[in-house]
Amino acid sequence: MESSATDEKDKRPKASLKEWRDARGMLLEIPRRHTKKFVGVISLEGAITMGASQKPPVDLPIPLVGGVTAGEATLLSLIRRAEKMSNMAALIFHV
Repeated sequence: MESSATDEKDKRPKASLKEWRDARGMLLEIPRRHTKKFVGVISLEGAITMGASQKPPVDLPIPLVGGVTAGEATLLSLIRRAEKMSNMAALIFHV
């Protein structure tokens, strides 16, 4: 019994310390380069209405009455501002 336990311990892979130049090729995923680019996100919540976005002071429990509204003027302003950002790689419009 003891010899089989010793044999199993010998078969396990052993850890070793390697230099970065040697270990880099063994990585499964290539490290990403850091860039100044980013992905922007604009979220839309509620019904789309004319004017600016609004949020009532009290959330009414009545469906389709009150609640958060997404104003078209606010959305247009956010999209125009995102359009001017040269370091934005992509824009996600979350509805």
